Amino acid sequence: MKHLLLTFVLAGWFALVQQTTPAPTLDRPLPGEAVQGVVLIQGSSAVEGFASAQVEFRYEGGSAETWFLIQDQTPAIESGTLASWDTTTITDGIYRIRLRVLRQDGNIVVVEVAGVRVRNYTAVETNTPAMMPETTHQPTATQTATPVVIRSTPTPMPPNSISVTGTELRGSALAGLGVVAALFLLLIIYRAVRRRTRRG
Repeated sequence: MKHLLLTFVLAGWFALVQQTTPAPTLDRPLPGEAVQGVVLIQGSSAVEGFASAQVEFRYEGGSAETWFLIQDQTPAIESGTLASWDTTTITDGIYRIRLRVLRQDGNIVVVEVAGVRVRNYTAVETNTPAMMPETTHQPTATQTATPVVIRSTPTPMPPNSISVTGTELRGSALAGLGVVAALFLLLIIYRAVRRRTRRG
């Protein structure tokens, strides 16, 4: 009985871990915020299967393909400083910042913040940054920091001989549950037979 209970507890724990997988975020600067000098870009780049991350910027009115590197990260960061952006080296204007997180499976998760106003050489208007929306995992057409998964075609990696897929993990868990149930049933039968032999 204890083994069966332990198996159910472990299965629940695995389900909880899968539901609380971290997602990348850009917390500062906020959309519409005016910035000057060296700006600390805050957020999280930690995701399941993290491989690497980059923080980039582009001019809001420029080509969507022209991004400039701020920092090329190697470690995963959770709720901290992702990069230092020296805005004195660029002209004043409205910029977009993005965080690109590459996963080990080749997928890329992108988070963008739009409307960041660089104001080193011009007067700063009233600073009215947009309020951060509640976290959502669905891409929207509004200019908010929303994670978007981009499919890419990475070079194939050699097969990992010790990798385990989710299907294999679930199959093993179900097989374990079956074994525990069978052992529990055998224990009940054994006790019943033993009681009968004692009475007889």
